[in-house]
Amino acid sequence: MHAENVIELGKLLNVNLTLSEIDIVHRMNVKSKNQPGPIIVRFANYNAKSQLYKARLHLRSAFSQDLGPGKIYINENLTEWRAELFKEVGKVRKKYNNGRAWTIDEKIFFKPELTAKALRIDSYEGG
Repeated sequence: MHAENVIELGKLLNVNLTLSEIDIVHRMNVKSKNQPGPIIVRFANYNAKSQLYKARLHLRSAFSQDLGPGKIYINENLTEWRAELFKEVGKVRKKYNNGRAWTIDEKIFFKPELTAKALRIDSYEGG
């Protein structure tokens, strides 16, 4: 059921996915009864995951009526520790006008400015 949704999302982002590239898809539980839970996908191969994750940047230009109600985000499923670290990096990022933070393969990166070199963040520093 949800695998077809992932394939359709891939088509909108110009990523050709097949059922054989999707291992497991299920909806996560949420506290709100008014919103559907996020869908989590485990891919059968790294290439399929990587293509869809890179294409997430094109979600901004996709038409919302093509994607259904509400906003769609494509995020990595980080470990609890990395998710908390990424949240803290996000707080620091807000102090910079052009700061950027992102993850790739559970690695966290941060750029305080567009022209700055990306820094890999592996731990909390300075409390």
